[in-house]
Amino acid sequence: MSSFFLRLPWQLALFIAGAAELKISPQKLSDTQWNHAGEFIRTPRNKAREILNEKNGYPEPKGQWTGEKGQKQQCDKVVEIVRLILNK
Repeated sequence: MSSFFLRLPWQLALFIAGAAELKISPQKLSDTQWNHAGEFIRTPRNKAREILNEKNGYPEPKGQWTGEKGQKQQCDKVVEIVRLILNK
C-alpha cells in the first residue's frame, strides 16, 4: 500500500479536528473552500506551503509529540490552515 493512502486518513482527521476546533459547519463551505480542503488533504505539504506562504510551514512530526516539528505543532498548524482556507 502506498504511503499516500496511509497518509490520507491522518490528514482528513487533522482537517476535521481543525474545523471542529473552529466550530465550522460543513454546510457553510463554498465549492472553492471544499476544493482547497481536498487539495490540503491530498497534498498537505504543497497546499500548506501555498496557503501559509512559507517554504517549510507544515511540520512533519515523524513520531514526536513536542518540539518544533512535533505532532502538537502540526495540529496547531492545521487549525491555522483551516482558518485560512475558510477565509478564501
